[in-house]
Amino acid sequence: MLIASAPQRGRPFGPVVGRPRCGAKNTLLLSIFNTSRDAQTAQSEDSALFGTSNLSLEDRTRQSGLNVLWNWRMSPRTSINTSAGYSRINAEPTGRKSKNKTAGLALTRQFQPKLKGTIELRRHEQSTTESTGNFRENALSASISMGF
Repeated sequence: MLIASAPQRGRPFGPVVGRPRCGAKNTLLLSIFNTSRDAQTAQSEDSALFGTSNLSLEDRTRQSGLNVLWNWRMSPRTSINTSAGYSRINAEPTGRKSKNKTAGLALTRQFQPKLKGTIELRRHEQSTTESTGNFRENALSASISMGF
């Protein structure tokens, strides 16, 4: 994971690991992953409980991909998040494959110290070798959250 912050007040640009610099208006987060999983139980045993179409229940899977998030703090109380992601999942014994693409845009506003609202637009698309697993989702959501 790498987090980079934009330069501020004459400080040189440089990566920051863990959390962004205090006062930065832009934050970029890049996540690259490559994982493999070997099941502890055989798919034949799990399929009776969960069905056969769940790709995560395969005996051996490999998942790789990347995610990018950019946050722009427009003002002390307003920020915009833009995100995109891509991942591939391969089930090695059966040859089942799945690709996921995501994109999102969110506007967040802090109304009061413990009250904020968010409007989010997102798209998720999945293509798979299974005939029933392909889908596209476009969503618009709005939320208000309050801390106690």
